[in-house]
Amino acid sequence: MGTESTGDAGSRGSAGPGTGSGAVTAGVDWSELDGAYGPATEVPEALEGLTDPELADDALDDLYSTVLHQGSLYPASGPAVLEVARLLAAGRCADPTGALSLVAYYSQCVQEHRAALAFLRAYPRGYRRAEERLGEYRARLDEAVDVLAPLLASLGSFDPLAAQALTLLQGRRSRLGPQRAAVLGELASAGSGPEGGPDAAIARAAAFVLGRHGLGVPDTPEARTCALLGRVAGSRASEEDARTLAADWSTALGVADVCLNELTDDIPDPSLPMWLALTDPRLAAEVLTALPADAGGASTEVIEALTEAVLRSRGATPSARERLLELAERPDADLDTMVGALRLMRSWPEVRDALARLAARPEALRPSRHRGTPRTDAAYALATQGDGRWAGLLASALRARPNPSDLRLNGMTGFVRDFAATGAAPTPKLLDAVAGLLTDPAATDDAIEAVLDLVGGWAERWPASLLSSVVPALERVRADRPQSKKALKILASWGDAPTPARRPGATAQAWSKQGRQLAAARRRVDSGQPVAEQLPLVLAMIEGAGRDVDEVAGDAAALAVQWDRSGLLDPGDAARLRSLLTEVTLRDPADSASWTGARPLAQVATVIVPMTGWPGTPEQAAELVAACVTSGRPGNLDAGLDLAESLAAAAVAPRAGEAVAEVLARLLDADERISRTGDGVAEDERVRDRLRVLAARLTARPPARSPAAGPSR
Repeated sequence: MGTESTGDAGSRGSAGPGTGSGAVTAGVDWSELDGAYGPATEVPEALEGLTDPELADDALDDLYSTVLHQGSLYPASGPAVLEVARLLAAGRCADPTGALSLVAYYSQCVQEHRAALAFLRAYPRGYRRAEERLGEYRARLDEAVDVLAPLLASLGSFDPLAAQALTLLQGRRSRLGPQRAAVLGELASAGSGPEGGPDAAIARAAAFVLGRHGLGVPDTPEARTCALLGRVAGSRASEEDARTLAADWSTALGVADVCLNELTDDIPDPSLPMWLALTDPRLAAEVLTALPADAGGASTEVIEALTEAVLRSRGATPSARERLLELAERPDADLDTMVGALRLMRSWPEVRDALARLAARPEALRPSRHRGTPRTDAAYALATQGDGRWAGLLASALRARPNPSDLRLNGMTGFVRDFAATGAAPTPKLLDAVAGLLTDPAATDDAIEAVLDLVGGWAERWPASLLSSVVPALERVRADRPQSKKALKILASWGDAPTPARRPGATAQAWSKQGRQLAAARRRVDSGQPVAEQLPLVLAMIEGAGRDVDEVAGDAAALAVQWDRSGLLDPGDAARLRSLLTEVTLRDPADSASWTGARPLAQVATVIVPMTGWPGTPEQAAELVAACVTSGRPGNLDAGLDLAESLAAAAVAPRAGEAVAEVLARLLDADERISRTGDGVAEDERVRDRLRVLAARLTARPPARSPAAGPSR
């Protein structure tokens, strides 16, 4: 098999120019290409470092952080990865496997970027822009894959994992030409014998790649199954493929390395079920729910994958949820796994019923594999939904005299005090359990402190009369554990003890410099200082909306409008404010350089709409809402929906309402959930309810106005 046979007409069949000594990045102006931190001028030095054994590790780290930071793609990403591929193909990399992993990670990021496009369909201009960027990323990936293609002739010089990864990378190309396909066909046939070994792993990878591109493979069970998995990866799988995969599940498990090569598929807790859920959630639900429970269908891997499918896909949810509820009723159900899965779906009543039954089992008090116990985790899930059964479950957990680690919730930051933040009121039965633990001499100081945190949270939200039954217990803590100051602070907040001295600087502070400045401006005006002295600062904050420095433009706009409504602005300043609010509202959200996305623009728009109506075109209103609701940046979703709420309340012109409603309808029709966080399902259900109401309000025709009522907005 010759090197030339791996190339296709019209594509690079060799390492390409710039692979000789001293020619790294020749012809690339890195100052014109941005990375994660601005112009990617550090890339050439990092690329040179890849060729030095003493610098290679640091060079790889620099490249990851500069051009692939946290999986993001930048203008410099593709060109940098292409140069890495050229160095690798020329045999110049001191750490070939590390360099290959970087190229493979880029290919994975391109795949994820493509998958994210579906969610952007609610934002047509953003979709087109992302599609154009994706075209650039894919073009560079195709070039990099072509540069590496000659290495298929010498896979024996790489370790088995890297050799398989090099083969799998060929599948990431946009298309396979006949010559490349022929080479992969030879690899698939050469290693398909019974002897196994590295050649067999390469053969499986080649069959996977051929299947991914819809091409034929050797007629063996392994090759056929690898090709089927390849069709799943390439979004080519049929309903018949799903049925075949479920029926031949044991064979699929035997060839799962083609999906789980750690260089090409970096997924947490790798397993074939999870790979399916991440790749095609709806197909995963179809396959995994068809597996018999006693033949792997009740495994931890399957349960976690079904949960992931629910978090990702609305369409996958009904069958996956039904199967999880069936598995929860099994006497041998792993409570840790089942509660961990169902707590993420707690918005449905039948799921809460299952959680309550699981948490009531005696073994639910055993420590979980992470933190806390299944009972406390289930209780928290119920509390967040206002299900009264939470209090009895938590009370029983406290009566069991838990270790401090058992007073945590599943996750790195979950504390028992988080129950207070749910807004669920403690019951007398629960307060009795709290008092019992606080007065138990055998309880550890850490357990006492954890429960005091919980009581302190309740004390901030509920009247002292509701919590009066724990006062004697708090007094006991003061007397028996004088080193603990929390009981004293709680009692002081109710007036039952001297107020402890406050620490200097303990006053709550706004989190940002601009936030503190804005709060100070508000206080000065409230104390009687002239608005004219504070207005320039506030207007400058509004002007900064959409810039990197922006943090509080929306709050600044709301404060300025409040001053205007209170008659504190003279006519000239009021006109200037309206003009600025209009200008900021109509800025192109696509041009926002702020890490906050379009949120500040939407927040300013939400302030001006009740004053003047929507100041722009219907298309501009839809663009701004769409830019927010599809952003994924913190606060953008709610900012977009708040703007839609403001537009609906202002009864804007029908065309504007219909344009925004169309954006919301696209979100409602999408299969992908709006949020995939730990609260993803509940958040998605909440948002969908709000979307339905808003879409109806935005398209409702306002009542006919009398001639005396004046023109509508």
